[in-house]
Amino acid sequence: MMTIRHQYSAFDRGFVNSNIVFEKEGYKVGAILVGSEGSHTHTAEKERHMDAIIRKKIHTLLIFDRALPEDTNYPLSGAKGLEVADIVFEQNIPFGRLVTDKELAQLLNQKEAKRYGMLTLLEDDVRFKPLFQNRKPTADMEEEVEAKVRELAHQLRAIRSRCSSLERLFLFGRAAQTLFDRALLHLEEVNPPAHEEIASMTCYRLPTIRRASEEQLQLLRYE
Repeated sequence: MMTIRHQYSAFDRGFVNSNIVFEKEGYKVGAILVGSEGSHTHTAEKERHMDAIIRKKIHTLLIFDRALPEDTNYPLSGAKGLEVADIVFEQNIPFGRLVTDKELAQLLNQKEAKRYGMLTLLEDDVRFKPLFQNRKPTADMEEEVEAKVRELAHQLRAIRSRCSSLERLFLFGRAAQTLFDRALLHLEEVNPPAHEEIASMTCYRLPTIRRASEEQLQLLRYE
């Protein structure tokens, strides 16, 4: 049975699309490949997509409800990333950069950085306000929500299949938690073994990453 720790807070907006394609050195998500070198992608003027950061040997997966305005290309690359890195690694370099820049992490003797994965589900869009407020989606948005649920279920199944060392999930924000719960229900129907594997992992339910407290972020440290 999944271990769940509840600490709810605010809610946020919108959707990010990302499809996982497995590569020899890591995972490719959208336009990003996490391997030995840095990666870059382009963002549309009105629709900003956060690249997922996944490696085969991760033990912790952070699932964010939305991208922070300060971040570009990958999560926790700005001010909040500095706060998280200080708490988790005692470094003054953004968490997102340490996780994505393998050579830098090795130089700073932060080998654990490569063991963290990040997945962003949401984008700012007021149409999805009911979802962010933990209310039932309106009929006109249910089709989009269901599509996102199925996409997330596919991603979780693929990540769990390739990341045998994955132990912990952190869900930041109620919208992310809602999508995750629905994705689990979908997996229970279509792939019971995958559902059982994911449901057996420790799952922390936290406020949005912007509102997460220092005490809550301390949970990210891997002991």
